[in-house]
Amino acid sequence: MVQEYVANSKWGKPCEDLFTHMAYTKPGFLLDLIRVGELREAMLSFAAESAGLITTSREVVAVLTPLLQQTESSLVREGAVYGLKRHLKEQGVRELLQERLAVEESRGVRAALEEALEGEDEDE
Repeated sequence: MVQEYVANSKWGKPCEDLFTHMAYTKPGFLLDLIRVGELREAMLSFAAESAGLITTSREVVAVLTPLLQQTESSLVREGAVYGLKRHLKEQGVRELLQERLAVEESRGVRAALEEALEGEDEDE
């Protein structure tokens, strides 16, 4: 059903604009698309970042946490950080990002983690 939605969209294939559109109009489909794990790294990173636009923090965190913790791709981890950044007030997210920062080896992901954690203070 999700694949059919993507194929029949005006974009016709996974892309950043489609993911942003889905975050606002079909958030469950976007989360399902991420869960399925069939997206290439760049598209999965964009999808994870767009998932941050979804307002149901608990669902977003549940889908993005495994991407941050278990993927070998620094590109995907970085997308997950940007998605989680919008959900810092959800219980455990700040700690999750801090824990990842302590072990992260990728400069890009470390920079994204630091930015996310610094931006938190501006929101409060």
